[in-house]
Amino acid sequence: MSRFAAAAGHRRNRALGAAAAACALGFAAALAAVTPATAGTHSLSAPRWSISDMVTPTGSSSTFDFGVSCSASQACTAGADELTSGAQYLTVAERWDGHWALQKTPDVAGSTGDEDTVTGVSCPTGSDCVLVGTYETTTDDDIGGLVERWNGSDWTVEDGPAPAGAEDVDLNGVTCSSAGDCTAVGEYNPTSGGQIALAARSDGSGWQVQTVKDPKGSDVAQLHGVSCPAAKVCTAVGTYAKAGGGNYSVAYRWNGSTWKLEKTPNPRHSNDIVLWSVSCASAKACMAVGSDEVTTGTLMFTERWNGSSWALQKVPAPSGSKGSTLVSVDCVSARDCVAVGQNDNRSDAVVPLIERWNGKSWKVAAAPEPAHVTVAYLDGVSCVSASTCVAVGTEDTGEVDYHPFAEIERK
Repeated sequence: MSRFAAAAGHRRNRALGAAAAACALGFAAALAAVTPATAGTHSLSAPRWSISDMVTPTGSSSTFDFGVSCSASQACTAGADELTSGAQYLTVAERWDGHWALQKTPDVAGSTGDEDTVTGVSCPTGSDCVLVGTYETTTDDDIGGLVERWNGSDWTVEDGPAPAGAEDVDLNGVTCSSAGDCTAVGEYNPTSGGQIALAARSDGSGWQVQTVKDPKGSDVAQLHGVSCPAAKVCTAVGTYAKAGGGNYSVAYRWNGSTWKLEKTPNPRHSNDIVLWSVSCASAKACMAVGSDEVTTGTLMFTERWNGSSWALQKVPAPSGSKGSTLVSVDCVSARDCVAVGQNDNRSDAVVPLIERWNGKSWKVAAAPEPAHVTVAYLDGVSCVSASTCVAVGTEDTGEVDYHPFAEIERK
């Protein structure tokens, strides 16, 4: 997988780390398992947002949700990883039309089936979605970039971008304005060593790798999120490691022909910084969210693009927070963004975190907590209006037994 030691790799690894920490702090042991069923809705435990049950595949020991995309309030698709009883990771898709239902995703030819993972999904319409991630190949356990496409009735596997001389390829995020205009980002490991940021575009007939120049002095670079508010305008964010040590935020802008490196500020007193996600309401209004590892724990931060420069934004932590992380953001306008992640509260529990941007400041939103779980966090959010959003995540029901769940915002 990605060889970026300090950035913690895939989001599933971060979740497992949080669960292990929770167990070490003495959380309750085994709890009743969630019975797989079509979705219902629990009683509302917080204003506006409510919890919606998702479907756990039959025979799955754990399922991890990693992204969601909505083309309408009753048309959302979530991508996930399923850990089977045979200890294999397989891709999973779930569709929301008022209830959650599983969709069959195909196996990848040439995959070992041991490490198929989903990291992002984008649905420009209800009948077109693109899902990206990684899979382990049968060739020397190399990692390949996974792309699957939904045509309204079936998921099919596409050949993903393959940079020349790449040993491993990771796709971490994707955005599509139409079926014939998608951009994916990630990183790859050349056979010569190191790690290089990756961007690629699809016109519907295949993926073309685009040149991304790593920051000067870096030996490792990753892109985690991308947003394209117009055909010739995209922003991608991630992190890079300097050869002398330390991990720092990075952002690029696509102008229709080249990716240009932009200057991003970094939180003070830290050298372990990652931007996980970005959303652009227009070419002059983008919001990125990230995490900042400090000696006392993990801190969240956001950066805002105003058309000419990036600036750090203050983000309030929930009362009693011992550490918070934001990993996904979606903006329906320059004045309305929703970001999600996790919060370590005063009781040493890991709980869902939702923050909302009103054009001037961030405010903590009341996020309902799934009942009878030891760990719950959100890993993706998609909004179709200022008052209609869907967030997806994972809950631990005990003994490292993970299940997907969603939080839905309505008026």
